[in-house]
Amino acid sequence: MLIIEIFYISIATLIILIGIAGTIIPIIPGPIFSWIGLLLLQLFHKSFSISFMLITLILVIAISVIDHVIPLYIVKKTKSKSALVGCTIGVIVGLFFIPIGVIICPIIFTFIFEFFSSYNFYNSIKISLKIFISFILGTLGKLAISILLSFYFFKEVFSLYFS
Repeated sequence: MLIIEIFYISIATLIILIGIAGTIIPIIPGPIFSWIGLLLLQLFHKSFSISFMLITLILVIAISVIDHVIPLYIVKKTKSKSALVGCTIGVIVGLFFIPIGVIICPIIFTFIFEFFSSYNFYNSIKISLKIFISFILGTLGKLAISILLSFYFFKEVFSLYFS
């Protein structure tokens, strides 16, 4: 194995791992990073077919769009700008308390902002739970895609260098 191969496999592996971390950390587009790691392997070894790369790219784009659209749709459907502001601030604050803060802070801030806007406890809880469920579903979708891409990446790397 050449030094350049070790270098680009190491970089691609790092990008894949950042992609997996990005499924939990909202500021990092996890599936996109995972696909870029797969693309880097493809550029040097032509390990995958063009159709495979295009299908995985479409899946990555789809899950990324869905992950951003669903929470906004839920908040927009509730017609609560304060919930949207609270959720956004919660995500930013949650980044300081990774990993659990990223999950809990948006829920807490959505509840607080919605409650002080409407003074309706039940409605505030309901909106917060909807935001939480959409976050969990989006995270699970991104995690599934990133793990799938990682599986194909490591399977190919091991078959190329360790078989």
